[in-house]
Amino acid sequence: KPVSAGTKFDLGDAPPPAPPSGTKMEIQVVSPPPPAPIPAPPPPTPAPAVAAEPLRPKPPKPKPARLSFDLNGVLDAHRNWVLSRGTEGARATLSRQNMTGTDLSGAVLTQSDLTYCRLTGAECSEARLDGADLRYADMAGADLTEAVLGAARLRHVNLADATLKGANLRGADLSGADLRGADLEGAQMHGAILLDTLIHDTDLSSAEGLTQAQINKTRRNPNSKLPPGLRLNLPEAEQPASPSP
Repeated sequence: KPVSAGTKFDLGDAPPPAPPSGTKMEIQVVSPPPPAPIPAPPPPTPAPAVAAEPLRPKPPKPKPARLSFDLNGVLDAHRNWVLSRGTEGARATLSRQNMTGTDLSGAVLTQSDLTYCRLTGAECSEARLDGADLRYADMAGADLTEAVLGAARLRHVNLADATLKGANLRGADLSGADLRGADLEGAQMHGAILLDTLIHDTDLSSAEGLTQAQINKTRRNPNSKLPPGLRLNLPEAEQPASPSP
């Protein structure tokens, strides 16, 4: 159709001119910025270590108590009772007696009744106490060197600071007993029951017959000394503090 002169064209509606043939178009791709790194969580705060407790001082030896009974007569009657298998003599029943500092060295008290007896600082070296009932007895600071305590009933007995060198504790029931600061050098502890036995500051380094299972049932602290090959296995909060650099 012929266009008359003076006709105006609206170039805004016209498509953009096509690029010349053979021209390459470059398209710039803008990559998004990398994500910010996630900070690592802070390391857990270690539990504060507990410093080793100072060793307990040894108490002084008490004065011997004045006995209210004939000790030699009781010991003689009990010896006859043991030797005759109960047909002669009489069993020693000394429950709740105050025998503080009493000399019982070498005494034969097999299967005797010494429950709740006070034997603080008593001299019991080489005494025969096998099978004796010593539950809740107070034997703190007693000398039980080479005493025979096999199969003795020692539940909740107080043996703090006692000397038990070479003592025979085979099969003894020491459940709940207090052995703090006791010396058990060479003590025979094969099969002893140590459930909740308190061994704070106790030297068991040369005791014989101990197993890890026995130690795991005790109440112990960093000052408890064990035979080679056995571990304290303390809870983390009770581990000894590391030395300062």
